[in-house]
Amino acid sequence: MHAHRIAGHPVSSPDPPWSDRVRGLGVCDAVQLQLEPEQLPWLLDELNELCLAHEQGLSEAAARRAMAADPQRSRHAAESTESHRDELALLRAVRTRISSGSDASTIVCGPAPLMSSVVRAVTQAAAERLAELAGEHPAGRDAAASGRILRTAATTTAWVQTLVALQQLEWFTFEVESSDEATIEAR
Repeated sequence: MHAHRIAGHPVSSPDPPWSDRVRGLGVCDAVQLQLEPEQLPWLLDELNELCLAHEQGLSEAAARRAMAADPQRSRHAAESTESHRDELALLRAVRTRISSGSDASTIVCGPAPLMSSVVRAVTQAAAERLAELAGEHPAGRDAAASGRILRTAATTTAWVQTLVALQQLEWFTFEVESSDEATIEAR
């Protein structure tokens, strides 16, 4: 292959943030997460909570629409209803793919903004749970308590690694500097 040239100078390409945990699909409209098996219950819990929130939002928007006296409020309630319905459909689709997969299937795909938000929320929840467990003072020698802390620490570490890989993907950009020798940098 020939190197691309700008103003007669070769341009080197930065190493993209490849990760075994997170991959961008397309122009990062969607991301693919490679999770550890112990991460799946945490992910499903978050997706279930988001589904419940959107179901409640859908009910509230439908009630506002039914009670709306003027067309503008009715239109706003209809838009809110549609938004909750769309988000709920996405969440259910992601959740169904996880639930229907085999035990070894830990690859999860979804819209980039949704997956980014979910990964951040689950990472925070796992870290908070680890802090709670670390703050407990079990009486005597409690091997089960130690095991819970270690399992939660491993899961929290996996979520932090997923979050960092996702951030690297989100922050990756090609930026051309103007100088005598044009270079491309990853920031």
